[in-house]
Amino acid sequence: MLEGAPPLNLGGMYRVEEKKLEVLNAAQHKTLIRKGVMGRIYVHLISLENFARLLARKSATAA
Repeated sequence: MLEGAPPLNLGGMYRVEEKKLEVLNAAQHKTLIRKGVMGRIYVHLISLENFARLLARKSATAA
């Protein structure tokens, strides 16, 4: 979070909870792979890491 900035609220955004992926059985996991969903989930999880980088950039430019 930016120093002194109000909290950021992202409405309507969903995210995959990694803990729930861990408890999928083999058949469920295979179904997600076959339907092409797992690739999207992996990309989604990686993209979430970019939020921290974007905040750091914004903080650096604000300083």
